[in-house]
Amino acid sequence: MAKRTVVVIDSFSQVQAYKRARERDAAVATAKVKPASATNTDDNSSKLRTAVPGAATGVQSRVATSSLRSMPASITAPKPREVTPLNPIGVTVVPKKRTITCYSCGYSFPATGKLHVPYCPKCKLLLCTDDIVIDGEQSSNVQTIGDVVIKSTAKLVDGITINGRSVTIGGDVSHCATVFASEQIVLETGAVFSPTVLEQTNVIIPAGAEIKVSSTLKCKRLTVMGKIEGAISVAECLEIKAGGNVVGDVSAPSLVMELGAGLTGSCKIIK
Repeated sequence: MAKRTVVVIDSFSQVQAYKRARERDAAVATAKVKPASATNTDDNSSKLRTAVPGAATGVQSRVATSSLRSMPASITAPKPREVTPLNPIGVTVVPKKRTITCYSCGYSFPATGKLHVPYCPKCKLLLCTDDIVIDGEQSSNVQTIGDVVIKSTAKLVDGITINGRSVTIGGDVSHCATVFASEQIVLETGAVFSPTVLEQTNVIIPAGAEIKVSSTLKCKRLTVMGKIEGAISVAECLEIKAGGNVVGDVSAPSLVMELGAGLTGSCKIIK
């Protein structure tokens, strides 16, 4: 295999080559106009050396720049590589963090995003993650860490237990042994329940719902976006949103009312 000789041409060598080419061209032009002589050749060479600085005195930046511009395209320096700009970093979405309560042992543990392995860390029970909708007869207990919706057409057998993350009540659950929600209970119009069921739970009355209680409704937190009539006793905070209306006596450590909220009755702020 034949060896290939690699020739490296830098900017200084290019300028020197261009200078020598100009000297040769100038000498040929002078020879055509006037007969060459030893004296004239020496004079022309000295003049060319004076016009184009040599390597000993250094190459001026002006000469180098003009020389490089007039060089053939085949020996010019390569163009710099284009740099592709990086895409801007968008918003990072953090999965929602929630608390899961085991319906068997009552142990609560945090979970972020989707729960891929639904086991209780304490009792090692495989938990049900299904969302359940009850719109007919239900004779067995309902236990899940998902959402439970009880329609107005639901018929629940006496003594059953309902346990879920969020429980929406739109029918009669007054005969249930236990109705527990780890996050919240939503009361729809037509909900029939025992007031003691809600004592340790966050209760929400959505917009458009109308609830009327005969005895004092006791709960942990109460958020009203619809209408409720009756006495209310809240352990933490009562919040009435715009459009919400409370008719009755209220007892709570904290009361928050938005512009457009209504409250008819006495209000007692307790420590």
